[in-house]
Amino acid sequence: MDEFLAPWKRKREVLGAVVAGSRVVGTHTPNSDIDIHIVLSDRVSWRERGNRRVAGFLIEYFANPLRQLTAYRENDRKRFVRSEARMFSQGELWFDKTGAVARLQRIGRSEMTRPFRRLTAVEIELAKYALWDELDNLVDLARAESPLHGHAYHHLLDSVLDAYRRLLGCEVSHLSKLWRFFCEPEFRRRQAYPEFPDQAFARLFLACVRTMRQSAIERLVEHVHERMGGFHVDGWKLRTPAIPKVARRGKVH
Repeated sequence: MDEFLAPWKRKREVLGAVVAGSRVVGTHTPNSDIDIHIVLSDRVSWRERGNRRVAGFLIEYFANPLRQLTAYRENDRKRFVRSEARMFSQGELWFDKTGAVARLQRIGRSEMTRPFRRLTAVEIELAKYALWDELDNLVDLARAESPLHGHAYHHLLDSVLDAYRRLLGCEVSHLSKLWRFFCEPEFRRRQAYPEFPDQAFARLFLACVRTMRQSAIERLVEHVHERMGGFHVDGWKLRTPAIPKVARRGKVH
């Protein structure tokens, strides 16, 4: 790590660095890289990310000024995730010239306990319809025995999970680690994820992954629709404000 970070540490605009990710918390696989977050002064006008192999390990690094990290946290909140906060709150502080990185770690720990906002009624209605529409398309593909059915099936699985976790105000792990997220309590503990709040959904979701059955995913969508307050496509409607009228300009004489 020192071999990679030493040149960065000598730069005046570099405030500090955190080593983070699965290799720090102990959930790594043989293919896992090492994540390094380099914190820059707000005097700089650039950001950088890249990869470098050092001592047999692939390092993925991110260099950002403080204001950029603030923007990332705000964007994470909008997406109902805590990626930036998780990296800093769980990361190992490698060096910190001014105390700025320690402050980022404190902010990260606070952010990890901050609840997500609740979905609006309009957002919930739109989510219900979107899931019905995607399932309806999947039914068509199944009847046609389309080669795209498998692709559409997994796309719908992802849509159902994302819509439902937003409704519940919770996070789930990255796609490649979803199985471990649902099935391994120790993985969740190390990655600072709480247990998914609806275990009936978790069982239905895993059944869909295992079986790839049309009936399984139909039951999953039905479950989410029920938790969202129910859905019937016949008669469904949603009225929302249109953009304001533009006042007509008077005639030019």
